[in-house]
Amino acid sequence: MKRYLLLILLVTALVTDITAQSNGREIMELVQKQERGTSTHILIKLELIDKRENISSRILELYSKVNSEHKMNTMIVFHRPASVKNTRFLSIGHINKVPEQWIYLPALKKTRRITTSDADQSFFGTDFTYSDMGTANIDKSSFLFLREETLDGIQCWVVESVPNNPAGSDYSKKISWISKEMIIPIYIEMFDRQGKIIKKLTTENIEKIQGYWTPLVTRMENVQIDHTTILTMDKIVYNENFPDSIFTSRFLQTGRP
Repeated sequence: MKRYLLLILLVTALVTDITAQSNGREIMELVQKQERGTSTHILIKLELIDKRENISSRILELYSKVNSEHKMNTMIVFHRPASVKNTRFLSIGHINKVPEQWIYLPALKKTRRITTSDADQSFFGTDFTYSDMGTANIDKSSFLFLREETLDGIQCWVVESVPNNPAGSDYSKKISWISKEMIIPIYIEMFDRQGKIIKKLTTENIEKIQGYWTPLVTRMENVQIDHTTILTMDKIVYNENFPDSIFTSRFLQTGRP
């Protein structure tokens, strides 16, 4: 009887392992399908902290809305300090290609398109790149379920993602801790092309706002240069009925819908 039970446990362990390894993509699909509303309007305090703990602050406003391709359009407007006031960033999401992105620089009164060669560049001095600002396409990566783990009291699935085209990605892989309850990543480790950790993203102060789990603080740390970006959500409204004209070249250049 003991041998029979041992055999059952062994077979169960093997089946569980096989199932777990095939579930990495399924978990990431759950994250992608998680209901976030049709639009988001956020006022954000952005802090840049260097290795000497000097802090530089920005105030910006973010509008995002699901478009006709069921992808996200985003407009970011910088309000303070004066040196970046009225700088604007537009991203238009697409199903089968990378987002189209532009920035408007008021000092030059010029609009510049962000190309694929700019994708790994810093987004306005932050620890986010331009590619980080786009919506991830899970079809461009392979996923592996690693384990279940409790992080800061939150039960998580841990999933590794590897780009199918390493040459076209900023990172060689990512490891994400996905909250089982909230179905959102609470912590992500990102690895450079040499396989070393380059960044750590942490979401904090997660609350339910209008029925949606929302991190009120997001921290991106570049461990290789000892630099951190902190985003604090001062105001957030979901499903606000703002016009589609916000996501146009006219608004990008003038700030008017």
